Amino acid sequence: MVVNAAVADRLYAAATKTGYLQKQGGAVKTWKKRWFTLCPSTFELAYFHSRDSVVVNGIIQLRYADVRTPSSLELAALPRRHSDPARLFSVVSGTRTYQIEASSPAERDEWLHAISEAQKRSVWQNPVAEGWLWKRGEHVKSWKRR
Repeated sequence: MVVNAAVADRLYAAATKTGYLQKQGGAVKTWKKRWFTLCPSTFELAYFHSRDSVVVNGIIQLRYADVRTPSSLELAALPRRHSDPARLFSVVSGTRTYQIEASSPAERDEWLHAISEAQKRSVWQNPVAEGWLWKRGEHVKSWKRR
C-alpha cells in the first residue's frame, strides 16, 4: 500500500504510541521487524517497513478488533524462537489474526494498554447511533422515553 508523504505525516502526527515490534507474516510465517503507529483518531494500527518509510505496509483496523495475549494452548504451538512468551500478543481483526511480539514484557504491556485506551475512547467519540429509545417497564407496564 503506497501513500504519499502527506498521508504518512498525518498517520505519524495522530499517533499516540509508536515503536518497533516484530510481526508474523500472513502467507509466509516469518517474523519481520516493523515500525508501528497507533492512531486512536482513526482506530488504526499502521505498520511501516522502517521509521522513515512513507510506504504503509499495512493497517490493522482496531474498531472491532480483539486484542489478547496467547493462551497456554497457543503457547505450546509456538516455535522455540520465542523464549519469553510474555512479549507476545495478538490482534484479531476481521478474518485475520496478527501475531505481534514486543522487545520486552513491559513494552508489550504498554502497547496493550495504549490499544485498550484507544478502543475505549472510540466507543464514546464515534457512536454508531444517537437518539431516544422507548423502554417498557418490567413491573409498571408503561412505555417511557429513555
